[in-house]
Amino acid sequence: MAEDPYLICTAEQMNEIGANRGDWNKHFMLIADVNMGAYGGTAEASKSYFGEPLCETIIAGDVNGDCKVDFTDIEILLVHWLEEN
Repeated sequence: MAEDPYLICTAEQMNEIGANRGDWNKHFMLIADVNMGAYGGTAEASKSYFGEPLCETIIAGDVNGDCKVDFTDIEILLVHWLEEN
C-alpha cells in the first residue's frame, strides 16, 4: 500500500509533493497521521511552505507560501476549482 504513489503515509512523501510542482494537480490520500514538525524546525506538527521559512506575516490567498499573492496562487486555486473528493 505504501508503494502506491498516490497514498501518503510519511512526512518525506508529503514534503516531496510540495517540492514538485508537477504533483500539484494530482490527487493524494493521507493514510496516516504525519508530523511535519521536522520540516519547520520544531517537534510540533508545523511545516514551512515547500521547505522555505514562513513569511513574517501570513497573507490570505498566498496558497504556495511565497509571501505574496500573485497569479501562481490563482493558478493553483483554479487547477482545483470545483474538484470533488
